[in-house]
Amino acid sequence: MSKQKSAKAPNTPEVFFRVLGENVAVLPDEKLKETDGGILLPEKNKEPYLRGTVVAVGNGYIINDGATIPLGVKPGERIIYPADTGYMVKEDGVDYVVIREKMIVMVLH
Repeated sequence: MSKQKSAKAPNTPEVFFRVLGENVAVLPDEKLKETDGGILLPEKNKEPYLRGTVVAVGNGYIINDGATIPLGVKPGERIIYPADTGYMVKEDGVDYVVIREKMIVMVLH
């Protein structure tokens, strides 16, 4: 199976994966460390919120009639999200965090 290249937004790394549904892949600004319990923490400090850049988004929310509502964030956007949410995924030597869109606290402009 060949890797599928995701659409690249300006100022984001080129990724060869896609996320599904309401999930968002984020490149965190800080290096994260996963605790034994699976909680993600920034290595430098224990801030309650982290910043990162969206690198890939899922198709969106599927509603009762089967229609899909697209997500409100796009690759390249900078976001703030809770430090204790998401799953750390390592792909091609880079650590990403995959979170649900509803966990995003703020989109920065």
